[in-house]
Amino acid sequence: MIFDLFVFDFREFAGFTLKFMITLTYVLITRLFREILPLMLSLFYVHLCLILSRLIELCREQLSFITNSCNLQYAVPCFIRNYKTLHELTSLTESALSLQVFWLLVAHFVMVFLWLSAILGFYQHEGGALSTEMQMFAPIVGFSLFSILFFASRINKEDDELRLRVKDVAFELSLRTETMDSSKLLLRFIESKQQLVFTAWSVFHFRKSFLFVCAGVLISYNLLILQLNQHSSDEFLEKRGHLCV
Repeated sequence: MIFDLFVFDFREFAGFTLKFMITLTYVLITRLFREILPLMLSLFYVHLCLILSRLIELCREQLSFITNSCNLQYAVPCFIRNYKTLHELTSLTESALSLQVFWLLVAHFVMVFLWLSAILGFYQHEGGALSTEMQMFAPIVGFSLFSILFFASRINKEDDELRLRVKDVAFELSLRTETMDSSKLLLRFIESKQQLVFTAWSVFHFRKSFLFVCAGVLISYNLLILQLNQHSSDEFLEKRGHLCV
């Protein structure tokens, strides 16, 4: 019946249809900016982290050929040039996205915290639509949050492994007199460069330890509130029992 009215008697529902389309467009646009765009930025940031991690791995693989290279005068400067370019690219990414990632993490953390609080019964939405939206997007936001923390911390991990490999190669080159200069050059170069580590506006430094700290804060805080809430409920029931007696 309703379908027939919409198809064959469209004029009666012209105002309703226009109002419905405007409302639908407004809801989609607001949800797009509030939910979808942050997830797209998270995906873009994770993709950049994967690219930089792969470039660090390639530089580390390049070190394996230096010790067996017959032309160290070419191999060592080639590695230095590649790592210098990688270092500049990482620094550019850090300066361009550090502030955006900070606010993105704050928004994601609040969303996940509210979701966990709702699961434990501390925070209830008044509207059913808002509750459904929370249940739909909160797991995705939580996955996005920990993906950013994990893949951004890999940059520092890969760079630490690269620096250890550089020191090993420099030590092997120092054992031979003819490659002593190349060994000193590698050590001076790697010590002149700061460690690669992504930050969120220099407030959070993405290392593996920060990933576990963030997970621990979310879990321990909600469990603490759960325990305190249970203790308060027990005291209330006990007082109520005394009053009844």
